[in-house]
This record gives sequence, structure tokens and C-alpha cells, in this order.
Amino acid sequence: MSVSGSWRWVLAFSLALMLVACSLVQTVYNQAANLAYLQFNRAFHLDDDQADRLKRQLQAYLDWHRRDELPTYVRLMGAAAHDAKGPVTAGLACERRVAIEAALRRALDRGVPMMAELLRTLQPEQLAQLLTYIDERNARFARDYLQSDQSERDEALGRFATKWAEVFYGSLSEAQRQKLVRAVLAGPLSAQDVHAEVRRTQAAFVRIARRAVQERPPQDEIEAALRTLVAQLFDPPTEARQAQLDKWRDAGCRLVATTHDSATPVQRSHASDTLRDWAEDLRILSTQR
Repeated sequence: MSVSGSWRWVLAFSLALMLVACSLVQTVYNQAANLAYLQFNRAFHLDDDQADRLKRQLQAYLDWHRRDELPTYVRLMGAAAHDAKGPVTAGLACERRVAIEAALRRALDRGVPMMAELLRTLQPEQLAQLLTYIDERNARFARDYLQSDQSERDEALGRFATKWAEVFYGSLSEAQRQKLVRAVLAGPLSAQDVHAEVRRTQAAFVRIARRAVQERPPQDEIEAALRTLVAQLFDPPTEARQAQLDKWRDAGCRLVATTHDSATPVQRSHASDTLRDWAEDLRILSTQR
């Protein structure tokens, strides 16, 4: 999970692109620097100097991403479009997950210097604003997915899973929806787990930000702390947490395989066409300067 709403948005942009409707990919990507800046500003209430510097850095980040990363996304989308035409095993789903994760790691790592520099310029009131921003986002998540009634939580999680399945496959039948929801609810990852992981990462990020504000350590020390935090998102520091993450990953791969297995030929074709169209949008974007 990410460290805050703003950092999550820009540094995980690579992965987010895979979940954007095809007709919006080019528009969203070309506006990504502006959209990311808005999130940073909501999180920190930037002053004029911070804002000007961050806007330049965000544009440089997206220029790098367009030049160096989009060709990889085109290949990933093309491979996924081909996969979608036939059966997908859990092993193949995990193979694709590893490739996506590698791209996300690169995106996160590239953004570390930018984030470290920003943290070192924060004032105490901006740190307080970050805490408020995080609390608001957590409250929104709790409202949407952590209702007091278990049946309401199950219904919300089921709607979320169905929504994203239908992005790829188009409309699901009632039987398919019920099968998908049962599989999701029976899985090891709950909304409470997601919330706990987000809160854990947010707390670690806030500790780094607070140290940057109170001690003003050198840039390289803040970068090292952020890189440690990023690494622990993918490789947790304890055996118990690593085992838990592995369990979630494996369950996700099986869910992808079983969902695809229950798709009709028409739905598989829809998924393949969607992924192929995304690949073409990203190919066009990669050639633009």
C-alpha cells in the first residue's frame, strides 16, 4: 500500500493506468502532472516555492515515465490481451503480477528523491495538514468499506470486485457475479486487512515526515528511509508479514484464474479487446514528446 493519498497517486501511476477506461487513458496521462500536483497540494498546502518546484519535478517524472516506462506497459498490455483469449492459470496470473510489480517498484523508486526533497521543506503546519488529509481519507475508506454491519461490508466488497471485473469482461451474469463475490469473501484479504496495511504504511511515512520537519537531516538520509519503506511494501521485514503477503498474492492469482475460467468466449474477447486498446493508447502516448 501507499504512504499517503498524494504520494500513492503519483508514484503508483504506472499501476493506476491499467485500471483506467480506455477512452480516458490518453487524457488522464497527459494531465497526470497537474492531477498529481492537486493531490500533493491537498495533502500539504504547498507554498509558492514548493509548488513551483514540485510542478517542474512532476513534469520531469512523467517525461521519464513516458520515455522509459510506457514501452514496458505496451508489452505487458499486449501480452495480457493475448492471454485473455484463452485459459489463464494461477501461475500465469502470478507471472503477470510479478512484471507489474517490477514496474511499480521502478516508479516508486524514481519518485523517492522528489518526495524526500519536499519533506525536507515542510513546515510544522504542513505536517499537521498531512495528518488531517490522511485522517479524512481513512474516514472515507471506513465509511465505504468498514461498516459496522458485516453484511454491509460484504456487499460493499462484492460491489467493488464486480465493478472491476466488468471493466475487463463487460456485464457479468447474475451467476457469475455471485460466484465472484463468494470467492472474494472466502479469500484471505478483507477490507480490514487493507485498512490495517494502509494505516501501517501511513504511520511509517508520517514518522519519516516528522523527522524531516523536526531534525532536517540530509537528503540522502530521508531518501534511504523512504526506500526502506518502499521495499517493505513488497518485502515485509518479518516472516509473519511476508507469509501473509504471500498468501494474499497467491489468492489474488487464483481469483484471476477462476474468474477468467468462468468467463464466456464473448467476455474473454471483450477483455482481450479492452487490453489491446489500452496497449494502443499507451503506444501512442509513448511516441508523444
